[in-house]
Amino acid sequence: MGLTHVTVTLKALGPGGGSYQADFLVDTGATDSLAPAAELRRIGVQPVGKMVYGLANGALHEYEFGLV
Repeated sequence: MGLTHVTVTLKALGPGGGSYQADFLVDTGATDSLAPAAELRRIGVQPVGKMVYGLANGALHEYEFGLV
């Protein structure tokens, strides 16, 4: 079984919001998805909070998140 990728379009909420399109790797066990912060800011997405994620190497890393 191979990896599954899909083309996803993320749109900023509210009037005049832009969009960002990219190929995402499908992970059926994931509860969140990450996209480049610079791209999200470019389309008008503003951070609304922070979350701590455990990375594959065991390290913890805090990331801002926004809603799309």
